[in-house]
This record gives sequence, structure tokens and C-alpha cells, in this order.
Amino acid sequence: MANYISILLLISAFFIFNPSFAQKTPVKFGKISEEELAMTHYALDSSASAVVLCDYGQSYMDYGTDQFQVIHERTTRIKILTKDGYDYANHSFQLYKQSSAKETYSQLKGYTYNLEDGSIVKTKLEKESIFEEEIDENHDKIKITMPAVKVGSVIEFTYRITSDFLFNFQGWQFQYFIPVAWSEYRAKFIDYYKYQKDFQGYLPAYINESSSGNQTFSVRIDSKLTPGVNGGRTSSSTKSYDVRYNEERIVMKDVPAFIKEPNLTTPNDFISMINYELELVDFPGSIAKRYRGTWESLNNEMLEHDYFGDRTKGAILLGKRVVTENTNETDSDSEKLAKIYRLITNQMTWNGISSKYARESEQNIFESGKGSSADINFLLINFLNRADIKAEPVLVSTRSHGMVKEYNATTSQFNYVICKALVDDKYILLDATEKYLPIGVLPTRCINGRGYTISKDNPGWIDLHSEESDASKITGNIILREDGMIEGRLNKAYGGYNALSKRKSYFYDGDEKFKTDIIEKSNWEIDSLSISNTNDISQDFIEVIQFNKKAGADAMGNMIYFNPIITGRLEKNIYHLQERTYPVSYPSLVQEDYYVSFEIPQGYTMEEIPESFNLMMPNRAASFTYKIIPQGQKFVVFTRFKINKTLFVQDEYPYLKEFYAQMIAKLNEQIVLKKA
Repeated sequence: MANYISILLLISAFFIFNPSFAQKTPVKFGKISEEELAMTHYALDSSASAVVLCDYGQSYMDYGTDQFQVIHERTTRIKILTKDGYDYANHSFQLYKQSSAKETYSQLKGYTYNLEDGSIVKTKLEKESIFEEEIDENHDKIKITMPAVKVGSVIEFTYRITSDFLFNFQGWQFQYFIPVAWSEYRAKFIDYYKYQKDFQGYLPAYINESSSGNQTFSVRIDSKLTPGVNGGRTSSSTKSYDVRYNEERIVMKDVPAFIKEPNLTTPNDFISMINYELELVDFPGSIAKRYRGTWESLNNEMLEHDYFGDRTKGAILLGKRVVTENTNETDSDSEKLAKIYRLITNQMTWNGISSKYARESEQNIFESGKGSSADINFLLINFLNRADIKAEPVLVSTRSHGMVKEYNATTSQFNYVICKALVDDKYILLDATEKYLPIGVLPTRCINGRGYTISKDNPGWIDLHSEESDASKITGNIILREDGMIEGRLNKAYGGYNALSKRKSYFYDGDEKFKTDIIEKSNWEIDSLSISNTNDISQDFIEVIQFNKKAGADAMGNMIYFNPIITGRLEKNIYHLQERTYPVSYPSLVQEDYYVSFEIPQGYTMEEIPESFNLMMPNRAASFTYKIIPQGQKFVVFTRFKINKTLFVQDEYPYLKEFYAQMIAKLNEQIVLKKA
């Protein structure tokens, strides 16, 4: 076995190998029952638009022409229950590629089964319904669209993926946005390859078992010429080897649909699934090779990458010219940073692509005025360095991309890059993709745990946070008429991330369309509308509305019933799950104020008014205040809603849900006026 590696280069090999496990497979392709077709609803979830009847997969290692391969096989059966379930008749899977090598698929088959006049009719998936498209330089996507799908159909497909990329051992997803009756995954590894298993989610396995044993394979060594006096042609031979293997079987049964509620980073952070990462390759008689990297090795890898580390050395001539033209020698570092940052944000427009690699030249990017997040932020980094301000890239995973697992040093966890600049011995985090954010304020998409600084001198983790909040303040003076009509003036001030959202919409739509949309979506008659502070990002974005509404209150005889929260009122609880198995993650802190004065009709008095109310979660995590202050023929309504932290763990969910329930109940209380 000492020359095992060299032998592998000469062999044509075959395995005495059975990839199937001893257990019976849970589903047999093509065997559909009438009970499955007659099914009209799923007993465990009557609202389900479709249900995965069975999802079965197995992955194992085989030997190809001259190397080991990973084989992944999958068979899936889905019942369509309503028209909303038609989307699940489409399926896709990815194939990895690198240079000229790529994963391949085979044995792709599919059928749609329908029950017609008491008989089972099956329609075959044809080649015309199989599509291939390129995702990026390392991934292709295969998409299938099942035929003849209607309410009541059962669809079924199966395929095999063959991969020469041993690091890409397929994982398995157990949970989806529809319920899953049975999901089973079997994985088999030979002892030469060690994988790290990462199981995520909060659902327990119905079956989780493993076993090990020996697997025999034979290698035929081709004949070859041996030089020298005593040389000659060796005869071909066959040698058998026993390899230790480990296998595991994981089953989840009656898996509930994953329900998306607000304030969630991405479902992929919490859906129950298992992934594998190649950690070590250890052939007998050779030096073991470790694949699972460290953060130190990742830092070095990124520093040497053509589209990352090399970009921190670029833009020398362009950067010097831009810095010279836009800054003064007498400027402080803070002034230089502000000028360069504003130059980039004004000059560049983000094309919406999140990337950690900058692939275009700096000159082309700067002249075109458009680029990805990496293109724009590497420009910023380089220009700051040309101005003698130390700036370095920080790898980030956006909220929609998922949380970073810090125990797993892989670049694939990141999809974005921002800038870290050192000014006056203090680090400032910058993202120049947003024109309408103050300096040092990150977009909410970037606020997701911690980022990793790539640096020659001081690589490491840095917290991604923001002191900015979702802020809004509504003030106004309203007159209530005896016939139930209300009229008056409201001033809406948007700060923080709310101001960013408003400004982006305003400049994208233009003044006329922006105002028209407000008027058309309003349930009031708007007499006038003015917008101010559109360009000044240091100030709140202001909307001032003069309006009237004929049925703003219910006038009945000598009584008027009226809800004084005339805008922005929550009517339903955004949290409705009995139990939420994943945390609540707000993108930012929240503060919403409402301070509006009302003038009541002459001759009326306030018969009933809601009591003052103060609500607070434990540790002041959230608070709500409600007050009505009578002032003769007027009264003032004041409310304040605050979210004081961004992360609520699962144990806090019942308190948060109840907090919203009580707040909404209070906001929907009415004032009763009575004619004297």
C-alpha cells in the first residue's frame, strides 16, 4: 500500500460494491396508489396547497475511470392539493463546475399521475420540459416542469448526480414551505475521506441510526515496461483491498411546513437540513491532506485572490488623480473620508448585485458609474488608501444570504464586501452602495452578526451593527365634524432607515409619480401634498398632507364613534404562530411616535375615552405608551412604540407575541363623543 497513490494513476478499477442500504427503500418509483390520487387534503395540515408524500435520497462514494466519485440519487413524490400548489410541480437542482470539469446528471425521469374515470393516467416528463441555465462560473441549474398538472395530481421525479468533486458531498433538506409526510436520507462514506457534518434546524429526527463495516474493491494494475538490464514488461495483476465504511440513515416524519413570519433573516438559516464539508483525505501510505481550512488560511487565500486581494493594490493612478482633484492637503482624515465617500456614492450606482469579488477594472467601473457591491466598495477602499487613510475589506453575509457559522472557515459563507476605514484611531464601517445613508451607517441587509476583516496586519472578526433605527413621527391638527367628516393636516417625518426607503423611492420614481402614488393609495381626499428634505440626508424626510375624509368617524344620532389613530394603525398581529422555532431578528431598532391634536364639534363632550396605557416587555426589550389628554374642545393623542433590541430568541417569542396583541387591541379602541 506504500505506493497506493502512484498505483491509482495506472489502474482501471472496479468495485465489488453495492450502494444500497440493507433497509428497504421507502418509495418505489412508478408505484402510485389510488389512495394517493384520491387524497383531497392533508390531515395534519388542512391548509396545505401540496404535500411531499415521500422524499428519498442517498449519497455514496464510487470509483470512476481513475478516481473516486460522489453519487447522489433522489426520488421525490408530491401531491398537489390546490391551485396554489402548482408551483411545486417545478423542480430544480444545481450542478457544480470548475474549469472544464463539471458534475453530470443522468437517469432523470418524471411522471404526472391523474385519476380519470377511475383509472390512473400517467404523463411522462419529456425532454422539452427540461432546461439548463448557467447561474455563475461555478454553478449550472437544471430545471424541470412536470406535465399535465392539475388539482389532485401526484407528481414524481428521480435523477442521479455524479460528481468528481469529493468536497461537494450532497447534503439534504428535510423541511419545505409545504408539509412533508416522509423524508429519508442515507449517506455512505469510505474511510479515506472524513467529512464534518452540520445539522441545523429545530425538528427532531424520527430515525437517526448509523453503522459501519468493510467494503471490498479490486484494482487491476496494467502492465508496463521497466527500464534497465533486468527490465522488461511486467504482467498485469489484480489486487483486492478492504476499505472501512460508515453509513447513516436519517428520517423525519410528519414534518410541518416552514411558516415564514416577519423579521426573519432567511429561512435557510433555520429550515431543518444537513450539510457535509470535506475535512480530511487520508489514503494509506500517503500524507493526510486537510481540506477544512482555518480563518488564517482563508485570510491568506483572499489576499492572494485575483478579484479580491489584488483589488486592494489597484487603482493607483486613478486613485491618486481622484484624491488630488477632490481633497485638499489641509483636510483632516475625517474630511478626506467624507469627501471621498460622497464622491463614490454620488458617482456610482449599485446594480443590485451582491458580490465579494470585483471582476471589472477600476477605470471601467468608475467611468461607467455602475457596479456590484464589491466593485463599488473596492473603489472606496483604494481611493481611501491613496489618501493615506488605512482601509481594508470586510467579508459580510447579507441577511438574505444567511448567518455566518464561525466554526466553519469557508468563503462560500460570504456574498458581500464592505469597507473598514481607520480614522482618528477609530474604525468606521462603510458601504458606498447607498447614496442616501449617512457616513458610517450600514444598510440593514449588511447587519447580520459579524464580518471578517481581510488584512495583512490584523485580520479578524468585527461586529456589524448600527445605531440607526426605523424612525417615524406623525404630528398633526385634525378637525372632527358633526357628520363624521374629518379634515386637517398631518406632518409625517421619516428618519433613519425609513428615510432611506423614502428617498430611494422618491428619486427612483421622480417627484410627480411619488406624489401620485401617495394620493392614489390614500383612503383620504388629499387637498395638497408637499415633500421636503429630499436631498439632505442629515434631516428627516418630510411629507405634509392636507386632507379630508367624509366617513372618518361614525355619526349615529347624538353619538360619534371615532378611532383617533387615523394612520399607520396595526390591525392584525404580525406574529401568529403557536410556537416559533426560530428567533425574531429585526433589521434595526424601531421608534414610532404619534402626536396628533383633535378638535371635536361644538356641543359634544367626551363620553368615553381609552385609558392611558403603558406596556413593557421584560428588560425593556420593547415598550408601548398610549395617552389621551383632554383639552376642552380638543384632545391630544400620544403613542410611542419602541423596539429596543434587534434579536429575540425563541423563549421570548410568546412575550413578544402577547406584547403585539395588547398593543393592537389598544390601538383599535374608540373614543365616544356625545352631544350635550
